[in-house]
Amino acid sequence: MKPSILKITKCITSVLFFIVPFVSFAQQLVKHGYSSPIVGDTIKYNVWLPKDYNSLEKYPSIFINSYGALSSNGMLAAAYINNFMNNLPKAIVIEILSGDMPNMGYSYETGMVDIIGKKFINSLKTEIIPQIERDYHITKFRAFIGQSYSASYANYLFQHEPGLFNGYVLFTPEKLEENQPPFEMTEQLRKYYNSHPTLYYIAPAGNDIPRRIEYAKDIEKKLTRLDSNTFHFKYKLFKEADHNSIVSHGLLPAIKYLFSFYDFEEKKPGSLSNGFKMQKKQLMSIYGLELPVNSRFQFKYINVAAERKDIEGMDLVAAYFQDDKKRDNALMLFNTAYTYYDSFKDYSKAEKYFRMNCV
Repeated sequence: MKPSILKITKCITSVLFFIVPFVSFAQQLVKHGYSSPIVGDTIKYNVWLPKDYNSLEKYPSIFINSYGALSSNGMLAAAYINNFMNNLPKAIVIEILSGDMPNMGYSYETGMVDIIGKKFINSLKTEIIPQIERDYHITKFRAFIGQSYSASYANYLFQHEPGLFNGYVLFTPEKLEENQPPFEMTEQLRKYYNSHPTLYYIAPAGNDIPRRIEYAKDIEKKLTRLDSNTFHFKYKLFKEADHNSIVSHGLLPAIKYLFSFYDFEEKKPGSLSNGFKMQKKQLMSIYGLELPVNSRFQFKYINVAAERKDIEGMDLVAAYFQDDKKRDNALMLFNTAYTYYDSFKDYSKAEKYFRMNCV
């Protein structure tokens, strides 16, 4: 039997009174200075927290060495993440102010770091990152963004410190001459990256020196041989950019790529149930996040269920998004009820969710 339209209308009206629109785009800046016994100096870094930061939640993180064209761009990265139009998860941005050339200690000629660089990495591994994990509850997903010298340094981390980061963005990595710096994938590295989910984004500039573009292409040839099921690689040439403007052109696309598995692909073929389970698995294995119980994700899933007339997928999604403790607004149960009512003509389930909505 169809539920009463009058009852539904009253229910919707009562729900709407409880919806209070609140939009905040302001990210929070927290400045830190850590006196490192390993380095023998103070390591300074800024932490940009997402809007509505909650210390009880966990967040993926992006680390930026404040060097070259990336200097003072922590705020821009945080602003991109906070803009709801970009459909990105809430994340924490760490801007390492002490991540300059002397502390990186990287050599183009050898592709290695000096003793100061080794101490700096050791501090990052055993002091700075654990401190940030304790203070801000970051997840296992940590990405590193570098430009020019800092991008070549990112390749050192990728080759010699696997697992320190599992996301990399390299803007215009520098190359001096043939094999300066060297870039080789050992069998041990291949085994590691073929079994540990990692994202790698490399972006040369069209108006840059040809050797830098060639270096990025050489890296592409070597990394695309890895297993694409676990190692996710993207090469993007920004034709209008130069060596320094590459960050302005590429920062937002790069961040979107880092979180490309966060969003649901509505047009992806196959069973909705399988797609739903796969996204839950990917979010946890890559980002250390549970699938958010919010209206944006719910709408996409129930919309696909309605279009495909997939009742099995609809039942699975409806059950997941009915969680009272995690739902972000009161209309989500109404969305479920109306979809059963209008798209599936399942009036019994529609009434069930309408009644849940009005409790």
